[in-house]
Amino acid sequence: MEKLLAVLVAAGLLVACTQNPPQETPPVAAATMATIEPPHEPPPESSKAVTAAAEDAQQRWQQGVQAYQAKDFAQAKSLFEGAAAAGFAPAQYALGVMYEQGEGVPQDYAQAFELHKKAADQGLAAAENNLGFLLNQGKGVAQNQAQAVAWFVKAAQQGDAQAQYNLGGMLHEGWGVAQDYQQAARWFLQAALQGHAQAQYNLAQSYERGQGVDQDVNQALRWYRLAAQQGQRDAQFSLAAVLEANDAPEQALFWYQQAAQRQDERALARVQPVQDAIKQQQTKAQAQLAKVQQAAQRGDAQAQFQLAVAYQQGKWLKQDKQQALSWLRKAAEQGLAVAQHTLGLAYVQGTEVPKDYAQAAHWFERAAQQDFMLAAYNLGFLYEVGEGVEKSGADASRWYAKAAQQGHAPAQHNLGVLYLKGGWVEKNPAKGLELLRQAAQQGYADAEYALGVLYAQGEAVEKDAAQALFWFQQAALNSHAQAQYLLGRFSENGEGMPRNPTQALYWYSLAAQQGHPQAREKLGLKSESNAASAPHR
Repeated sequence: MEKLLAVLVAAGLLVACTQNPPQETPPVAAATMATIEPPHEPPPESSKAVTAAAEDAQQRWQQGVQAYQAKDFAQAKSLFEGAAAAGFAPAQYALGVMYEQGEGVPQDYAQAFELHKKAADQGLAAAENNLGFLLNQGKGVAQNQAQAVAWFVKAAQQGDAQAQYNLGGMLHEGWGVAQDYQQAARWFLQAALQGHAQAQYNLAQSYERGQGVDQDVNQALRWYRLAAQQGQRDAQFSLAAVLEANDAPEQALFWYQQAAQRQDERALARVQPVQDAIKQQQTKAQAQLAKVQQAAQRGDAQAQFQLAVAYQQGKWLKQDKQQALSWLRKAAEQGLAVAQHTLGLAYVQGTEVPKDYAQAAHWFERAAQQDFMLAAYNLGFLYEVGEGVEKSGADASRWYAKAAQQGHAPAQHNLGVLYLKGGWVEKNPAKGLELLRQAAQQGYADAEYALGVLYAQGEAVEKDAAQALFWFQQAALNSHAQAQYLLGRFSENGEGMPRNPTQALYWYSLAAQQGHPQAREKLGLKSESNAASAPHR
């Protein structure tokens, strides 16, 4: 973190002091001490006095920031006033925030409006956003929602996440502008991509309801989860509700509990019923267990596999991995494909049995011959890397194709890459591209990232920076660490998009959480060694 903060300080940036608490829709809020960047243009060269005055104003502002962060509001006010009098926009905005919030001065919305207007007239996005907020609320000025929208537009077009979110809210509600769900969703997306939790929640709502976008539960879950992980209470509740409706009570319970800890009464009301439902499921499962055990003893392969899972998980029986392996082998030897595939994975992992890729390949092949999709994919992977079998591109592509035909996204991706490269299979860029698209349409992050690379480099497709960015974003939203790192780099350096340090920090942080070495380095964190990967599950 220290390294990136050093970069921000060197650039003259003020990192946000506080963030507004989550609000119910309609989502319109003012920024506090949002990220501020003083003008980069060199001062007029007509006189040294002008240059000295500009440098003095910026220095006063920076000292004011330090005082503000130390909660020495009297000193901050004095320093901001000196810089604001010299026309320094960030200081005008900062002083406006103090009057808006009543920090070290009596709360005075009219004075805040005047100061924000001065900064906004110089093009400072955060001030434009706060000006829009005051106009929308009628604080310190007569309410004028149309003018509020105009200021939100100015700030949003500069990439200000709070303004993008606010503009989305105005469009969604039809305040000061014709109601337009499609444009609202567009601006929620722009803010959401910068990590704005409330925008992520609102975008999820749009996908769940089909407002301005095609109704898509998977997209709704994606955005609810991102907002929920940031502690957004409404997103936590909504995510839990969707998971509960889709028969995932244990995951739902977790998020209900998270929301309940934030005093969400709806979540508090759901915790006990979900706990009861989980207990009922457990009771039914335990009642069925005796029947499963009897069937397994009689030689029923499906029951043997179920019993193996029960012993492995230790959920309904005391965990016993050797018993699990014994029953799993019995089921596999009877020809149950799912048991054969699971036994193959055991040999890959080398936990309950010694690691043995040849045995893994044997069991994967037996399951794959029964059209078990995952086994076909994993067998293809072993042929591609030459583990347990002789390396063979022809066999790898054959088994990948078998899985890909059944809609397995990782197989579609790997086969697509083989067709794009050529060599093991006859090079066929069109076919490779189509397979990547099929995998990407299922939300497979590696395929989305690969499409981003193709569009960025102009391979197999016409070079298209917008399409490249789109697919990198999709991959990043699906937790692809390299895509997240690239978006951070693009945002930090202004590569193909406006420079945005806040957005850069968001993406670097997500990538770093997954151990991405360059992202961790950007944040000043120690590198983590990555474990070798096994066949995909």
